[in-house]
Amino acid sequence: MDSYELQTINKDHIPLVFREEAKKIAQKMNEASEQVAIAKKYAESANSIKLGGIENLFGGQTKKKTEALGNAAVKTNEALIAMGDLIQESIKLTCRSADAAINMSLAIASIMEEGFEDKDGKICTLSDEGKKNMNAVREAAIDFVKKQDALKKDQALLQQKLDEIDKVDTEQNERLEGLQRDLDEEREKARQDSEHIQKIIEELKTISAQRKITLAFSITASAISLGAFVIFIIRTFL
Repeated sequence: MDSYELQTINKDHIPLVFREEAKKIAQKMNEASEQVAIAKKYAESANSIKLGGIENLFGGQTKKKTEALGNAAVKTNEALIAMGDLIQESIKLTCRSADAAINMSLAIASIMEEGFEDKDGKICTLSDEGKKNMNAVREAAIDFVKKQDALKKDQALLQQKLDEIDKVDTEQNERLEGLQRDLDEEREKARQDSEHIQKIIEELKTISAQRKITLAFSITASAISLGAFVIFIIRTFL
């Protein structure tokens, strides 16, 4: 999402819940910026304490300035820490989802440009510090959306590769199943051929045995006939 896209979308298209959240962040940013400004003024005031002269004869001014600078440093650190925490909390709220990040970035851009209404209906504008910090939240939201888009693309690419692998696996499995079917069919055909050949062999054996029996009968009958003929001849001539 680039700045052009943010600028060309009507703020009225942003859901109210995100506009309200962005307004609350802006209000807190202004309050935190005021605390930072106050702490800085306090530090400037402490630095302006002059040393020397009769007032500092016994080190009174030095002690006073040292204490003032210490207090100013504490206040400044507290204000900056509070601002940092607010920015981090705002980023977490804004980047809770890609949809939230998109809408919050748009709402923040609108507030940075046009300001926001306070509880009394008065239009408030962000201080320079507030704009800087709000823009940090907005940029974090845009970066989050870009990363989410990149993640989705990576996931889609990964899913595409997984689908391709699944397709290859499916095709290979189907091929293997087809080869196994062919092998089973060939084995069954070979078994049937073997049975058929065995049946033919058995039939040949049967026929051969029957022919042997017939031949034996024929030989026996011929022998009997020959014997009878011989006997007939002998009886005839004797």
